[in-house]
Amino acid sequence: MCTTTRVLAVLTWLMVGAAHADPRIGDPAPRAALTGLDGKPVTLPVGKPFIVDFFATWCGPCHQAVGVLDGLVRAAGGKIALVVVDVKESAEPVQTFLADHPLPPGAVMALDPTGENAQRWGQHRFPTTYIIDAAGVIRHINRGFGPGYEERMRTWLKPFMKEE
Repeated sequence: MCTTTRVLAVLTWLMVGAAHADPRIGDPAPRAALTGLDGKPVTLPVGKPFIVDFFATWCGPCHQAVGVLDGLVRAAGGKIALVVVDVKESAEPVQTFLADHPLPPGAVMALDPTGENAQRWGQHRFPTTYIIDAAGVIRHINRGFGPGYEERMRTWLKPFMKEE
Protein backbone atom coordinates (compact mmCIF):
# COMPACT_ATOMS: atom_id res chain seq x y z
CA MET A 1 0.00 0.00 0.00
CA CYS A 2 1.46 3.38 -0.97
CA THR A 3 1.89 6.20 1.56
CA THR A 4 -0.95 8.26 0.09
CA THR A 5 -3.34 5.31 0.33
CA ARG A 6 -2.30 4.69 3.95
CA VAL A 7 -2.80 8.33 4.87
CA LEU A 8 -6.23 8.32 3.25
CA ALA A 9 -7.15 5.10 5.05
CA VAL A 10 -6.10 6.54 8.42
CA LEU A 11 -7.95 9.82 7.77
CA THR A 12 -11.08 7.92 6.75
CA TRP A 13 -10.86 5.75 9.87
CA LEU A 14 -10.44 8.83 12.08
CA MET A 15 -13.37 10.65 10.47
CA VAL A 16 -15.69 7.65 10.68
CA GLY A 17 -14.57 6.89 14.23
CA ALA A 18 -15.13 10.49 15.33
CA ALA A 19 -18.61 10.50 13.82
CA HIS A 20 -19.57 7.47 15.90
CA ALA A 21 -17.63 8.25 19.08
CA ASP A 22 -19.49 7.96 22.35
CA PRO A 23 -20.18 11.25 24.07
CA ARG A 24 -17.83 12.11 26.90
CA ILE A 25 -17.85 14.30 29.97
CA GLY A 26 -17.79 17.91 28.80
CA ASP A 27 -19.65 17.16 25.57
CA PRO A 28 -23.14 18.49 24.91
CA ALA A 29 -25.84 15.94 25.64
CA PRO A 30 -26.74 14.14 22.40
CA ARG A 31 -30.12 14.77 20.87
CA ALA A 32 -32.79 12.25 21.73
CA ALA A 33 -35.88 11.22 19.79
CA LEU A 34 -37.89 9.58 22.57
CA THR A 35 -41.54 8.75 23.01
CA GLY A 36 -43.61 8.57 26.17
CA LEU A 37 -45.83 5.71 27.21
CA ASP A 38 -48.67 7.61 25.56
CA GLY A 39 -46.82 7.61 22.22
CA LYS A 40 -46.19 11.36 22.31
CA PRO A 41 -42.68 12.82 21.90
CA VAL A 42 -40.63 13.35 25.05
CA THR A 43 -38.10 16.16 25.14
CA LEU A 44 -35.16 16.49 27.47
CA PRO A 45 -35.34 19.28 30.06
CA VAL A 46 -33.93 22.69 29.14
CA GLY A 47 -32.35 25.16 31.55
CA LYS A 48 -32.35 22.73 34.48
CA PRO A 49 -29.93 20.02 35.57
CA PHE A 50 -31.19 16.55 34.75
CA ILE A 51 -30.40 12.87 34.90
CA VAL A 52 -30.81 10.50 31.97
CA ASP A 53 -30.83 6.86 33.04
CA PHE A 54 -30.88 4.09 30.43
CA PHE A 55 -32.91 1.22 31.82
CA ALA A 56 -34.68 -2.07 31.03
CA THR A 57 -37.46 -3.74 33.03
CA TRP A 58 -35.66 -7.10 32.96
CA CYS A 59 -32.50 -5.57 34.50
CA GLY A 60 -32.34 -6.02 38.28
CA PRO A 61 -29.48 -3.53 38.77
CA CYS A 62 -31.55 -0.99 36.78
CA HIS A 63 -34.33 -1.32 39.35
CA GLN A 64 -31.81 -0.60 42.12
CA ALA A 65 -30.37 2.41 40.28
CA VAL A 66 -33.82 3.88 39.64
CA GLY A 67 -34.61 3.45 43.34
CA VAL A 68 -31.49 5.41 44.28
CA LEU A 69 -32.20 8.11 41.69
CA ASP A 70 -35.81 8.32 42.86
CA GLY A 71 -34.68 9.10 46.41
CA LEU A 72 -32.10 11.65 45.31
CA VAL A 73 -34.47 13.44 42.94
CA ARG A 74 -37.16 13.60 45.64
CA ALA A 75 -34.59 15.00 48.10
CA ALA A 76 -33.60 17.65 45.52
CA GLY A 77 -37.10 19.08 45.74
CA GLY A 78 -37.60 19.74 42.04
CA LYS A 79 -34.14 21.16 41.33
CA ILE A 80 -33.11 18.13 39.27
CA ALA A 81 -35.20 16.42 36.60
CA LEU A 82 -35.13 12.68 35.93
CA VAL A 83 -35.64 11.02 32.56
CA VAL A 84 -35.60 7.22 32.63
CA VAL A 85 -35.20 5.77 29.14
CA ASP A 86 -36.35 2.20 28.63
CA VAL A 87 -34.33 0.55 25.87
CA LYS A 88 -35.78 -1.86 23.31
CA GLU A 89 -39.04 -2.73 25.07
CA SER A 90 -42.65 -2.01 24.31
CA ALA A 91 -44.85 0.13 26.56
CA GLU A 92 -46.55 -2.88 28.23
CA PRO A 93 -43.69 -4.19 30.42
CA VAL A 94 -42.75 -0.61 31.29
CA GLN A 95 -46.30 0.20 32.41
CA THR A 96 -46.33 -2.98 34.52
CA PHE A 97 -43.02 -1.95 36.12
CA LEU A 98 -44.28 1.57 36.86
CA ALA A 99 -47.46 0.21 38.46
CA ASP A 100 -45.27 -1.34 41.16
CA HIS A 101 -42.47 1.25 41.15
CA PRO A 102 -43.81 4.76 40.49
CA LEU A 103 -41.27 7.41 39.54
CA PRO A 104 -40.94 10.58 41.62
CA PRO A 105 -43.23 13.52 40.77
CA GLY A 106 -42.07 15.25 37.60
CA ALA A 107 -39.90 12.34 36.45
CA VAL A 108 -40.45 11.08 32.93
CA MET A 109 -40.37 7.54 31.58
CA ALA A 110 -39.41 7.53 27.92
CA LEU A 111 -39.20 4.71 25.41
CA ASP A 112 -36.35 3.99 23.03
CA PRO A 113 -37.87 0.96 21.26
CA THR A 114 -35.13 0.57 18.65
CA GLY A 115 -32.19 1.41 20.92
CA GLU A 116 -31.10 4.16 18.51
CA ASN A 117 -30.95 6.78 21.27
CA ALA A 118 -29.05 4.47 23.60
CA GLN A 119 -26.50 3.92 20.84
CA ARG A 120 -26.20 7.65 20.16
CA TRP A 121 -25.60 8.27 23.88
CA GLY A 122 -22.98 5.51 24.12
CA GLN A 123 -24.98 3.23 26.38
CA HIS A 124 -23.26 -0.16 26.30
CA ARG A 125 -24.42 -1.67 29.58
CA PHE A 126 -27.33 -1.42 31.96
CA PRO A 127 -27.89 0.83 33.72
CA THR A 128 -26.02 3.82 32.32
CA THR A 129 -26.62 7.11 34.09
CA TYR A 130 -25.74 10.58 32.78
CA ILE A 131 -25.74 13.78 34.84
CA ILE A 132 -26.38 16.81 32.62
CA ASP A 133 -26.03 20.44 33.78
CA ALA A 134 -28.51 23.25 33.09
CA ALA A 135 -26.55 24.23 29.96
CA GLY A 136 -27.03 20.73 28.50
CA VAL A 137 -23.44 19.56 29.07
CA ILE A 138 -22.61 16.05 30.28
CA ARG A 139 -20.95 16.38 33.70
CA HIS A 140 -20.81 12.74 34.81
CA ILE A 141 -21.33 9.27 33.33
CA ASN A 142 -21.81 6.08 35.34
CA ARG A 143 -21.95 2.71 33.59
CA GLY A 144 -23.41 -0.16 35.60
CA PHE A 145 -24.58 -0.44 39.18
CA GLY A 146 -22.65 -1.66 42.17
CA PRO A 147 -21.10 -0.65 45.45
CA GLY A 148 -20.64 3.11 45.70
CA TYR A 149 -23.35 4.00 43.16
CA GLU A 150 -25.54 5.90 45.62
CA GLU A 151 -22.66 7.82 47.17
CA ARG A 152 -21.26 8.66 43.72
CA MET A 153 -24.64 9.95 42.53
CA ARG A 154 -25.14 11.94 45.74
CA THR A 155 -21.69 13.54 45.36
CA TRP A 156 -22.19 14.32 41.68
CA LEU A 157 -25.65 15.80 42.22
CA LYS A 158 -24.76 17.85 45.30
CA PRO A 159 -23.64 20.98 43.36
CA PHE A 160 -27.00 21.04 41.59
CA MET A 161 -28.95 20.85 44.85
CA LYS A 162 -27.54 24.06 46.35
CA GLU A 163 -29.77 27.05 46.84
CA GLU A 164 -29.47 29.62 44.09
